[in-house]
Amino acid sequence: RSQMASFEACVAATYSASVVERVTSSCFFDAHETAPPSSRNAYPDIARRCSWDAPSAS
Repeated sequence: RSQMASFEACVAATYSASVVERVTSSCFFDAHETAPPSSRNAYPDIARRCSWDAPSAS
């Protein structure tokens, strides 16, 4: 009888840990807002050529 009680306690603990793991992992899949850090510029300056800087085709 004590082996059965021990087995039941083991199964209950395993199931409990499984439930906690399932709840925790589902939390990580929830939608979160993502953005670059506030100290970082999302659209950095880009060097662009002007039309008058284009090489001539002569």
